[in-house]
Formats: sequence, C-alpha cells, structure tokens
Amino acid sequence: MAGVEDHTSCAAAVQSDLLSFSVWAVPPPDSPLPKRLGGVISRLAQTYGTPVFEPHVTISGGIRAKSEEDVVAAFKELCAGLAPFNCRAVDVAAGTSFFQCVYLLIAKSPEIVKTHLQTRRWFGLLDQQQRQEEAQAAEAYMPHLSLIYGSLSEEDREAAVRRIVTEWDDLVVTTEFPVTSLCLYSTEGVDLSLTNWHKVAEIPLQGKPPM
Repeated sequence: MAGVEDHTSCAAAVQSDLLSFSVWAVPPPDSPLPKRLGGVISRLAQTYGTPVFEPHVTISGGIRAKSEEDVVAAFKELCAGLAPFNCRAVDVAAGTSFFQCVYLLIAKSPEIVKTHLQTRRWFGLLDQQQRQEEAQAAEAYMPHLSLIYGSLSEEDREAAVRRIVTEWDDLVVTTEFPVTSLCLYSTEGVDLSLTNWHKVAEIPLQGKPPM
C-alpha cells in the first residue's frame, strides 16, 4: 500500500523514522469482558509489577508506516474486505517472551487465521506469491489474549497460571466475543511500560462471511 512499508528489519525501520502499528481485536465495549479482563490484568500487574494494557487479541504487529494518515487509509481499505469473526478462549498458558508471558490461548479458527494472513499481506508483511511463506505464517500464528506482559521467571509464570485457573476459574469458558470491527494501535517506542501505546482508529468489518 502507498506509504506503508515492508518490514525488512527493525533497524531499517528505525533508520527510516517509520512509525510502528498493530492491528487488534478487542472485546465489545458493551459486554462485561473488557471490565473483567481488565480487572484480571490489573490485579496481576499489582502482584508482579508488570504493565497494565487493554485486553486484546493481536491480529498482526510489525506494521510500519511513514504517518498515521497513510496507515489509517490503508487500514480502512483492509477492513472493507474483512468479514466479522469470533474469538474464543480455550486455555490458560505461559510463554517465555515479554509479550507472550501469560495469556489466554484463543481458538485458532480458519476465520482468525484468514484475517491474520490478509492483514499481513495487505501491509506488505507477507508475499502472497510465496505459498510456502504463507503456510509458515499460518502455522506460526498463535492467537492469544495476554494477561501479563513481563519477563517473569518460570516459577512466577507457573504460579500466575495456577492463580488464574483458581481465582478466576470460569475465565476461559466465559471469554468469547464477536469481532465486528478491528482497532489500529500505535505501538511506538521501546518503553516497556507501554505508556506510548494508543488507539488510532477503529473500523467496522464490512466483508461478508463465507457461505
């Protein structure tokens, strides 16, 4: 897309003064989920000294653009062709990276994978002519809703998972929501407090689901 750059490397993006964006699916504001999930994130942040952030499922990160205007225009065009889908939690799990520390694993439905791939293709992060690259991207994508961002020890990660399944024992079965719009977030900066992150746009999904 015009004004939206391929992400050849983070270093190149920094040198080119490109801005960083991510596409998120967030629970509907009129449902109880934002408040409940936000409360869990805040409680865990108090325990582990980790940042607080809005509950979301990342559809794609790593989007680089020269300006917000460029990326918003491309984002609007993207959403015009994307169909609504559902997000449903299936488990509580822990990873080993800062942004995949402790999370709700989201069902890897064909619809969410398709949305992920379409988004990455649209913003030049995936070559649609390379079938093998697309298959690898689909395999690597792990939809999840983070509950903790942080560099915790394995012991703390395991303790957090145990606490979640005990203290919020119905969190997995109650975390399911329709996604009828996507949000574009500025995820600029290296400050791990995430204070620079903010929503740039929220656009309805206007495509038709497959029959």
